[in-house]
Amino acid sequence: MIRKFFAALFLLAILNSQKVFSQDEFSTDGATLLKQLTDLLKVPKQQNCDDAAAALDKDWQFWDETNVEDISTIVNLMAERKMLTNPYFRNFAEALNAYAEAGISKDVFEDWQHTVTDLINGSKQGNNKEYGDFLTFSSDFFRSNALYTSEAKTWQSTSNNYTFSYKDGKPSVYFEQLDLLAFTRGDTMTIRETEGTYYPLEYLWNGVEGTVDWSQAGLDSSFVYVKFGKYTVHCDQNDYSVDSAKLYYQDLLEQDVKGKFSDKVLIENTTATTSYPRFQSYNQHITLNNLSDKVSVTGGISIEGNKMNATGTIDNKAMIKIKRYDGKIGLIARSTSFQIKNFEEIVSSDASVSLFL
Repeated sequence: MIRKFFAALFLLAILNSQKVFSQDEFSTDGATLLKQLTDLLKVPKQQNCDDAAAALDKDWQFWDETNVEDISTIVNLMAERKMLTNPYFRNFAEALNAYAEAGISKDVFEDWQHTVTDLINGSKQGNNKEYGDFLTFSSDFFRSNALYTSEAKTWQSTSNNYTFSYKDGKPSVYFEQLDLLAFTRGDTMTIRETEGTYYPLEYLWNGVEGTVDWSQAGLDSSFVYVKFGKYTVHCDQNDYSVDSAKLYYQDLLEQDVKGKFSDKVLIENTTATTSYPRFQSYNQHITLNNLSDKVSVTGGISIEGNKMNATGTIDNKAMIKIKRYDGKIGLIARSTSFQIKNFEEIVSSDASVSLFL
């Protein structure tokens, strides 16, 4: 008997969440459509649905006649597919509310509603998960420009200039120019002067180019930085890497150096202890002559945070040459790694040294 009672309650909850209006379609009249949607959202008697209905009522004046017709088209498509009131109609209302509260241009809404319509029509009957995920993304994006957000981290755009589209079965957002940020409660990393397309259902960012400096490691942003071309970021991850980047280091490198670059946003981080961003040159025979007028360093260049190293291998070690007072070589040291500290010290824990008298 008890089992039947709870089964009946469970069935009632499902029926409430699936409730849609019994009339043939949602109206294109603004006042009527608003009442239909708010009444529908109140049916499940759940707080998040009630909150969505109240916000929809409060900001409804934001939408003009054309917008109302577009909204009607979408909710009618949702009703035809028998989408649940909670989460789908609630998520849709929350996306509208976030859009209206942010006061985003109506031009964006036209692209967004076309993307939403194409996504619904392109989904298999009964499979609405991707549509629901896109609505959740849209709410966060309209509210705070967040591309991806979780309890641990957020990826965020700095630009309000973007275009929604739907192509090859995937919704996307294109940005012509922006800074792309990732941050946690204790760290931030930034890709500046970039361009690209974000695919929210895959958490995938395809960038065209970008610039990253070492300011998060306490170095002057105009003094040391990398530039790179096409790159990819999986925004559900904390890190990314670029196989082909160019390092610029003023007063140290006479020209740019090619290598592999990587960066990572950490839960907690400080400029003194961070080991990011990182760069490793492909060329292992780079000579630095301007550390001092008597010192030259030859090897690969490795940077981890504010620490710079001259690197080599067992068979091809990095090398330091120090001149004597008369200009001739007085010391040669070889090691797989020399750490260059603040351009004042060169340290190695395992080096062979030759002295010339």
